[in-house]
Amino acid sequence: MAKAKKKIPKTGAATSEKSEGKSEGRFAKYPRHSLGAALRVPRAILDQNAGREATDRDAARFAGVGYHGPFRVELSSAIKYGLLERPSAGKVSITALARQILRPQKSNDEIGGMRQALLNAPVVSDVYKHFRGRIFPTNSS
Repeated sequence: MAKAKKKIPKTGAATSEKSEGKSEGRFAKYPRHSLGAALRVPRAILDQNAGREATDRDAARFAGVGYHGPFRVELSSAIKYGLLERPSAGKVSITALARQILRPQKSNDEIGGMRQALLNAPVVSDVYKHFRGRIFPTNSS
């Protein structure tokens, strides 16, 4: 009869680093879509639902896509730019900033709104603020 192997619990720095990395990697701190791509869902909600609050599934339908993982990431990007907000769980509504970009009232509303959306985005705005007024470093190989 074969002896059962004794299971040794995993502990130590290497294990905790891996598990911490997984939890951090699961949710990006920055938008994973460009600003132009992140405008797709707010535009669809504005065009198809007159800008009213919508469920996540309805927002996907308005955008003409299925409600699955990649769409949820797209919603997350739009939220990080400040184009969408969550009035309650499972629902999204477009913000005044998204309206400013998509339905500009003045000649500089669109570009000003896009600038503000980029500054709202975590990490993106940090990089901008760090290098503001300086020469951006080049890859010297």
